Amino acid sequence: MSGCLLTCTVLTLWIGRIPLWVSAIIAVGRGAGQLALVSLLLGVALTQSWAGIVLLAVMLTTAIITATGRLREFPGALLSIAILSGMTVTLGIVFGTGAFDFSIR
Repeated sequence: MSGCLLTCTVLTLWIGRIPLWVSAIIAVGRGAGQLALVSLLLGVALTQSWAGIVLLAVMLTTAIITATGRLREFPGALLSIAILSGMTVTLGIVFGTGAFDFSIR
């Protein structure tokens, strides 16, 4: 399906004489590579408890950096507390209700 969409995109750009068809191909290739990397990381994180903790820390750090960069009018510490609070409540509900086991299978 994605190959069909890429073909339609490239053809549309080429017919319209818009010189961005190479960028479309590069973007799809980069996206496929990123998805492959994320799937590998998740595969490791779901089988190794240490990797799951590292992945959560990386995701938390990324969320804080992204939010701090986009919401400049709020202090970074306040955003960090808000994100940590939301994460704590969510994980508490998920693991507290037994929706997910707190162990690696």
